[in-house]
Amino acid sequence: MEITEIVLQDGTKVRVRPVPPGYVTDVLVARPDLADPPVPLIEEEGIGGKKTFPARSGQVQFEEWQIEKDKREAERDNLSRAFLWDYGVVSWRLQGKGAWKEWPPDDWEIPAMLQEYGVKPREGKRGRRVDYIQTLFKSNEDTFKALGVMHSQDYLTKEEVDAAEASFPGDQTRERDTGDTG
Repeated sequence: MEITEIVLQDGTKVRVRPVPPGYVTDVLVARPDLADPPVPLIEEEGIGGKKTFPARSGQVQFEEWQIEKDKREAERDNLSRAFLWDYGVVSWRLQGKGAWKEWPPDDWEIPAMLQEYGVKPREGKRGRRVDYIQTLFKSNEDTFKALGVMHSQDYLTKEEVDAAEASFPGDQTRERDTGDTG
């Protein structure tokens, strides 16, 4: 896969590669403990005797199931995002200087302010790498550049949008002259 070098607003250079969607699926499949739990069944007395039905909204079992389902969904989302950034970001060179790095400095820790707000460092060496990578991207523009490569999508820059708008001068003139936007 082709690696693309992007330059972040602070001058940091980052090598990014596309992340095949199948890889993310494989990571999730490898974690069956994160699959949605089965809907609980409730036994109810009816005209013909006891019958079993799936739990419904408003029943304690359903509400407990919904909480567990939401928890697992959040864990799947976190795992997917972590894998995306871990696989997608190959290496970086801070402010475009020095050697290319693939791992955070040994003394690096998640920013104290994040920890004060309850953000816990991810587990393991790879989790620490993902936490560090996230600190490299300080703006939405930087993030979208990287995601564009990871998802193999081309995002238009502001300059490209402005150039496209300029190719329709009649629309801009009408709006400017009459105040009519529609």
